[in-house]
Amino acid sequence: MAPRLLGYGSMRALEVPESIASPAWAAEAPASADPVLVVDDDAVCCELMATALERDGHRVEWTSDPMQAVRLVRVRRYAVVVSDVNMPDVSGVALAAEAKLAYPGIRTLLVTGVADPRVRAQAAAIGSELLSKPIRVEELCAAVRTLVGQRAELESTT
Repeated sequence: MAPRLLGYGSMRALEVPESIASPAWAAEAPASADPVLVVDDDAVCCELMATALERDGHRVEWTSDPMQAVRLVRVRRYAVVVSDVNMPDVSGVALAAEAKLAYPGIRTLLVTGVADPRVRAQAAAIGSELLSKPIRVEELCAAVRTLVGQRAELESTT
């Protein structure tokens, strides 16, 4: 993968606990046969979020290529898609909408460093949760656990 230009996309903003090797914040993630997809054009931030979610018990796939993420959500089933909002080529909002079009039961979580009411309204309009950066690992993991649980409830009633 070609290196990204510095300053393109969003800044890294993820607070990681000192002891990530054996995190006290980790809880048993709800069981899901489907993985969580993490997407952020900043590969370091993307990998940090993916690692935190793996340590929280989730099966995780991640990509720092937003267009690859679009292709993935069209052909693979995910429990949750976690995506940065501001990315080149495709926004996180567009990616979440595409994921919901491909699989209506999917849950999406958007993360943004920009406090823009329009982004909050766009997220709400497509039924996506929204977290503002900087994100604490505990907050990210709790949000994903909740969304996986909601997805499991939905599947058990259909």
